[in-house]
Amino acid sequence: MTIARPLLSVVIPVFNHPKLLDRALHSLVEQNEKNFEVIVVDDGSTDDIKTIIDSYRKSLNLKFIQISNSGGPATPRNVGIEASIADWISLLDADDWWAPNRISYMMKIIKKISNYDVFYHRLSIVPEGRNLQWWSNKSLGFQILGNPFIGLMTMGDGLPNSSVIFRRACYVEYGGFNQSLEYSSVEDYDYWLMLAMNGIKFYFVNKSLGFYWWSSGGISANPKLTIEKNKLILDRYMPNLATECIKNKAQSRFNYFAGSVLLNAGYSQEALVYFLKATFLINVQMKLKRVFKIITILLRMG
Repeated sequence: MTIARPLLSVVIPVFNHPKLLDRALHSLVEQNEKNFEVIVVDDGSTDDIKTIIDSYRKSLNLKFIQISNSGGPATPRNVGIEASIADWISLLDADDWWAPNRISYMMKIIKKISNYDVFYHRLSIVPEGRNLQWWSNKSLGFQILGNPFIGLMTMGDGLPNSSVIFRRACYVEYGGFNQSLEYSSVEDYDYWLMLAMNGIKFYFVNKSLGFYWWSSGGISANPKLTIEKNKLILDRYMPNLATECIKNKAQSRFNYFAGSVLLNAGYSQEALVYFLKATFLINVQMKLKRVFKIITILLRMG
């Protein structure tokens, strides 16, 4: 199936796990809107990815690119975007998948609201081999309020990667994702902050249109490494915040994030240290959860 001018280019980086890729591609076959291309970039997999790809060649407008392993998703994403031909780029991680109306729903909104550059929505969390705590979010994605750069710094990364659709012109003008291994797993957060600093406009669709696979052994499964990577982002962009007040809010958001990651991983005492320092949160929900988590830890400690 060949389409001359797709509305959308779906870019999927993949490294091994062909069954997960199969699920993602199947969700694309099920889309109501058919006018899109799919670009799968294999980042040096040792598993047999090609067999899965070949099974979809008749049902999808599909390009398959193989590269040497780069150590992270940034390089295959950039390679895929470079090979795209549509005006809009949609990211999809190989272990996530979409609802059948996802592309049609989002493209209708994009056609109506033409003065935004980045569109995103919520994703429902599907955990692998674990249960979500009752206080945990059941979905990813939230509206970034006010100035997008300040919002991303003080509220966190509200853009689930597999929900984002952005203008290819952003890539042409500002370049792609940071390919340094130092930024692997936070290259998307880094990219949204970079775009926001340059005045790019973000639009949030408050609807879950896909599913996020919370893998037990994924790229962000190491809690202390996750914190270290996010501290890298904080340190890089903190000097661009204009006032000490905003910097304190950004630092508090990071402290809350770090505490939450450690608490979920079972490091209660270390989590408490971070929660106690998260005193300038701007999000009411975070404020309430912070108090609850502090009380929970203290009760556990006796």
